[in-house]
Amino acid sequence: MNLGAVLLYADDFEAMMAFYRDVLGLKVVEINPGPEYDEGVDFVYFDAGGPGVEIFDRSVHPPELPMAVGGSVRAGFQVDDLETTRDGLIARGIEVGGVVSRRWGRYVELTDPESNPLVIFQVAG
Repeated sequence: MNLGAVLLYADDFEAMMAFYRDVLGLKVVEINPGPEYDEGVDFVYFDAGGPGVEIFDRSVHPPELPMAVGGSVRAGFQVDDLETTRDGLIARGIEVGGVVSRRWGRYVELTDPESNPLVIFQVAG
């Protein structure tokens, strides 16, 4: 079994798409207007260098989706230069936690526009 994607359901689809595309710099692979749903964009799929990130517009999905939010999952994004990445996020007005150092590397925590927790990390070495 392999992880294929991290799925997020958004109340503010445009803000989430802009954050992952423009702030985090992920490449849009596919935007599907979903003719089987309401007009407008239904989802966007981003290349995240491995499993992708897929954001669904909650307003065009059946009310039973998604499942209840558990709050215990965090998406982690690996970078080569944590300070430069952190400084760039702060320059864009994103609230980012301080750098935390561990034996394996360093990381910062932040949230996306819908308060999903994210970790950006750099492995030691």
